[in-house]
Amino acid sequence: MALWKVNGEIVFAPGALTLPGSVTPAVVTRYTYNVPYTNVGKGGFYEQDGKKFHTPSWTEVHPQTTLDDIVVEKKPFEELFVEPKTWSFKSASSDKEYTVSKMLPESYLVIVGGTLLIENVNI
Repeated sequence: MALWKVNGEIVFAPGALTLPGSVTPAVVTRYTYNVPYTNVGKGGFYEQDGKKFHTPSWTEVHPQTTLDDIVVEKKPFEELFVEPKTWSFKSASSDKEYTVSKMLPESYLVIVGGTLLIENVNI
């Protein structure tokens, strides 16, 4: 069961999405609702006057939305509380020792003998 965005319209499909032959060409993507982080996880749903809302964000959602269609944004400032990961290795071709520090996702520092050699390397 999933929500799909077909040519800009949100539709529900109980299994695999099938389109009638007359709908060509079609732009199709999986649809999810991004909601802000809260202490209640993905939250729940509330229905009123024929409309369905995600709580606690109070986002109006498709009537057949499930919690699988909800994506919670990461916790604010989460990256500030991540311990940097550091490891060292010795060069096979010289006596130099390299220290690599992963500071944030996709951000690395390479230090040789106390000197910054490379910054923000995408590995």
